[in-house]
Amino acid sequence: MRLLKGLLLGVLTLVLLLIGIMFAIHNTQPVALNFVFFSLPEFSVSFWLILSFFFGGVIGVTLSVVMLLQMKARALQLKRKLNQLDSELAKLRQASTSA
Repeated sequence: MRLLKGLLLGVLTLVLLLIGIMFAIHNTQPVALNFVFFSLPEFSVSFWLILSFFFGGVIGVTLSVVMLLQMKARALQLKRKLNQLDSELAKLRQASTSA
């Protein structure tokens, strides 16, 4: 099963790489990006699209990691609170049985 998964992942990677190469070959028109306050130099359309895809992925992964860390910190905080309440409940139970 592990071998099949690795083989499938390798084939998928090769297919995506070939699609990317074909995309870069067929989109060679130079384009300059003009923003409100500045403009970027001319590069091919494929370069700009691949660059934006890459930076979008990096930003997405970064935001996901930040959210994951926040969620783990919140889970740890709630776990500590639960342990505190469990120990308090145990003390109250012990006090009520000894009284």
